[in-house]
Amino acid sequence: MLAGGVSRRLIDTGCVSGSYSAFARWAGWWVRAIEMGLVAFDAARRQVPDVCEMGVDLLQDEAACYERITRSYVLKHVC
Repeated sequence: MLAGGVSRRLIDTGCVSGSYSAFARWAGWWVRAIEMGLVAFDAARRQVPDVCEMGVDLLQDEAACYERITRSYVLKHVC
């Protein structure tokens, strides 16, 4: 929890194996992990059982706010 009782929320887009998402949960973050690749999704599910298989655009209706957004494995495909 952050000051004032606010929880730390992270969205890890393109989480690949889920290792960073699992580490963030261990460190006390509430994590939403997302992976679109089928092989990577299966690997991520072993680390983060509730990983989502969808694109970020499907979160547009979600009212949640996140303190941290990671896209480290997404950026390598864009650059």
